[in-house]
Amino acid sequence: MEEGRVGKGVDLEKLVRVIAEELLKANGLHTGQELKLADSELIERGFTYTLGEAGICVEEFGDGYWSVYVVLLYDKLCKLGEFPPKYPISLSLEFIERSPFGRNKWLLSAIAASLERFFERVDMEFEVWGDFYEDFKDLSELRRYIEEEWVKGMEINVLSANKLKVLEKIAPHVYEDLLNALKVVNTVKLWITDDLTSVSLAAVEDVTGIGIEELRGTVARLIREAGEAQRRLIEIYREEAERALSRVPRSRVIEVEVDPCAAREWCVGGWVLASW
Repeated sequence: MEEGRVGKGVDLEKLVRVIAEELLKANGLHTGQELKLADSELIERGFTYTLGEAGICVEEFGDGYWSVYVVLLYDKLCKLGEFPPKYPISLSLEFIERSPFGRNKWLLSAIAASLERFFERVDMEFEVWGDFYEDFKDLSELRRYIEEEWVKGMEINVLSANKLKVLEKIAPHVYEDLLNALKVVNTVKLWITDDLTSVSLAAVEDVTGIGIEELRGTVARLIREAGEAQRRLIEIYREEAERALSRVPRSRVIEVEVDPCAAREWCVGGWVLASW
C-alpha cells in the first residue's frame, strides 16, 4: 500500500495529523500546531502524540498493521473553560478482519457514545432477574447465545431491535439504554465487539485504500453524523427525566448538578459521551 493511502505502509504521522485536524476543526479549535510526542503524563494515559487539544494513540503490531485513536483532551478543555465542546467525538481507525463490511478492512469509526462493561452490566442484572425467567439456565448460556446470535463470528457487528429483545426481562436497564440508542440510529449504528466489553453508538465506514487527503472529508462527515446522533441521544434522556419529574411533586424534587470536569466523565443514562 502507498504511503499516501490508508493501509499497510501508510505515513502514520501524516494520517494522524489529518484525523486530529478534522476533529479540532469541527470543534472550532486551532489546527495549525505542531504534532508533538506526548509528555510522560499523557504516555501513562496511553497517548503517543498530541496536536493542540487533541490526544493521539498509535499502536503498531508488526508486519505493517496499526491502529489509531484520536480524542480531544477534555481535561485541557476544562481548564480553558471550553467543555463541553461541540463534538465530543472519539475517532478510531483500525484493521478489522471480519465485519459487516467484509474481510480485511480498515475501518474508520466516529464514536458518539459507549456503553462500557457491557456484559458485566448484563451479569449484574441477570443475578437479580435471571432466576425469574427460564430462558437461560445460567450466565454462560446467555453469553454463548449473545456471541452466536449477536456477534456471529465477527470482530464487530451491528445490533438491531430484534436482537435486543432477549435482554428485556433479564437485563432491563441495559435493554432500556440500548433501546434508547436505537431511536437515533440512521447512518450511525449500534456496534458490539466480539469480547462483549462494550457497545458503541458510532458512524463506521470502510476507508481501505483511500488517499489521506480524501480521508479528510470522510472524517468530517462522520464527526457530523455522530454528533447529531449524540445530540438526539441527550435529548431522549432529557425528555425522559422531564416526564419522570412531572409525576413528582415539586417540593419533593432535589436538583443535583454534576460537573463533568470534576467527575472526569460526561454521561447520559448508561452511555459515556466523554471520559478522561
